[in-house]
Amino acid sequence: MAGRHVARSTFTSHIRRARAPRWLIPVTLLATVVVSASTGLTTPDTAEASVPPNLVLDPEFAQGTNAWTSPSGGLSLVPGHNGHRAIRVTNTSGAAMTLALNDRANTVASTRAGATYTASAWIRTTAPGVSVAAREGEWVGARSNGSKQAAAWLSDSGWHLVTVSYRAVGDGASIDFNVLGWQVPKGQAMDVSEPTLTTDASAPVTSPPPPVPTTTGAPSGYRLAFSDEFNGSVVDTSKWRVHNNSWASNEEAMDTSRPNNLFQANGALTLRAQREEYTAYGTSRHYTSASMDTIGKHSWKYGRFEMRAKLPTTVGSWPAFWLRDDHGEGEIDVMEAVGGMPSFVAQTLHQSTNGGKARLTHGVYSFKDGTLTSDWHTYGVTVTPTLITWDIDGDTVFTVSSATAPWMTSTFDDTLNIRINLQVGGSMPAYFKLPVTSASKFPADYSIDYVRVYQKG
Repeated sequence: MAGRHVARSTFTSHIRRARAPRWLIPVTLLATVVVSASTGLTTPDTAEASVPPNLVLDPEFAQGTNAWTSPSGGLSLVPGHNGHRAIRVTNTSGAAMTLALNDRANTVASTRAGATYTASAWIRTTAPGVSVAAREGEWVGARSNGSKQAAAWLSDSGWHLVTVSYRAVGDGASIDFNVLGWQVPKGQAMDVSEPTLTTDASAPVTSPPPPVPTTTGAPSGYRLAFSDEFNGSVVDTSKWRVHNNSWASNEEAMDTSRPNNLFQANGALTLRAQREEYTAYGTSRHYTSASMDTIGKHSWKYGRFEMRAKLPTTVGSWPAFWLRDDHGEGEIDVMEAVGGMPSFVAQTLHQSTNGGKARLTHGVYSFKDGTLTSDWHTYGVTVTPTLITWDIDGDTVFTVSSATAPWMTSTFDDTLNIRINLQVGGSMPAYFKLPVTSASKFPADYSIDYVRVYQKG
């Protein structure tokens, strides 16, 4: 079609995700419990929507003082407030001095302009008559966007809660959180317990609804067999299995079911990748994201599978829409993309993803007159016993027939389930030399207007 260049890609096994069940811990559903990213405590998922997550890395000091540093004194662990632990900063100099306890890595890696970040800590000193403060600073590299602190005069040696709130100036900055004690006498100390930083930025952004699709309705001879228009306020778990506290071995994010990673608003579903420290089942990741599928809920033998979506632009992000056999090893990648390649999506057919089997891969490097990642597009595949056809906005971009791939008919003589996920980093971005880095902008959003399945009859 005029204006569209379609090129066959040469990449093959280098771009595979770690999808086999042996690389994933057991997936749980929304109604189960989740290990908090920052506290390590077990809390019900149902409470997560109303209790903002604590963004502080290791606030219970389970890793000792590893997440914290001080330029002004020695660090040690002591009993803290209300049965918790505390970090003690001791003045080891020969005179009174200001003590500081700093987060080793800035607690918030990527701000949202206008969001409020609230930090607090329980503080005491071993000598009364000291002024202490909790402080937040917003930084873009080495440049300060602003800061705010709240101070308290400690007339005794008891515990005192100090809280400060800061409103972010820009997007993509970081928030540094530290606690200060001014002119602490020599040999004396400041203790800090239960440091907390929360934000209203974890709430889903209210965005305008996606524009009206350019292609709608069942193809000729097909009926609508399944659809999710994402018009509600929560994910429909009668249709989708949502992954929680699970991860793949060849990427860098932890999938969670939290509303700051997966949410619905204004007729669209959003999978959101965030830069944040998160730990579950002893495994820690520097990013969180989302993944969902219809395994055990719905599957279909042959038909048209269609999704309308807007892809993330963040360098190193890896959104995908794909199908797997319920009982075999076949896989159909309807759409895979790499953040930083604005006009590229891939389509792939696998006899098996376990290696040593056939694979046919194709890439679209430009499409019509626009970029694929900055606009809404419809990605579809039609599966029959003898022909599989991929299309974008109704235009065919790739086909595989049983004459070309004799193994195709037997491989996909099975019901197929749908899988949707947003990975961060990993093998496919690395193959295209676009890994996630400290310069990658987060959050990264993969938004979906609808998913539909059509079958003949």
